[in-house]
Amino acid sequence: MGHAAIATLIRQAVPKQVMLDHAEIPGVARKAAAEKARELGLSGRAARRSTGFNAHLVMENLLKDLCERAGGVVIEDRAFPGTELMLHQPLSRYGRILLGRATIHERKGMPSANVTRRNGAALNRALTADLFDPSTDASAPFHVLLLTLPDFHDLDKIAATYLAVIAPDFNSLLFVEEIDDFIAGYGEEEGTIEPMPADAGDFGLVPRKGVEPYAGAEYRAEGAAEEKA
Repeated sequence: MGHAAIATLIRQAVPKQVMLDHAEIPGVARKAAAEKARELGLSGRAARRSTGFNAHLVMENLLKDLCERAGGVVIEDRAFPGTELMLHQPLSRYGRILLGRATIHERKGMPSANVTRRNGAALNRALTADLFDPSTDASAPFHVLLLTLPDFHDLDKIAATYLAVIAPDFNSLLFVEEIDDFIAGYGEEEGTIEPMPADAGDFGLVPRKGVEPYAGAEYRAEGAAEEKA
């Protein structure tokens, strides 16, 4: 499945206004986290590490709130819906779209390969399967990431935000587009979030209680990236 076809599937599942809200969240989260780092008297590499990690926590909460307000479903458990593939980060489900997030360190770069992202990429076989094969499920969910690139010269800012779909082998991106460009492409294919059946809202999963959100290696690496910038 090509770039344009994947873009259409995402636009059909996530309304334009909801995507506009997603575009705003990374900058809001980054600014709040940077202000906290300054309140703590941090600077340099320590400030970047603190800002990266706290921006992750703020974004996670804002994305969950947005998903619930928009009529999607927040998934917080130890497996991707309908599978035994391990899951360590919350997802927002909009129809077929399982939306997660990650930090990158170069434009249109690949995120670090943690368990959740590798397993999410495995779901994307649904986008590379033969559509004429009767075993292919044309309605199978797939994993989309909101990728954020910090501005390594300005603690408060995000340099770029992308929507991306990782290939099943985790060696490349099947789809990547800067979110502002993606939003500009909305047209007749824009859809609405379909309500989930009353008995399927939790997908048979039990939310984790008292478990800290997973934060990957990208937050530890942010200070190192500053030195290379």
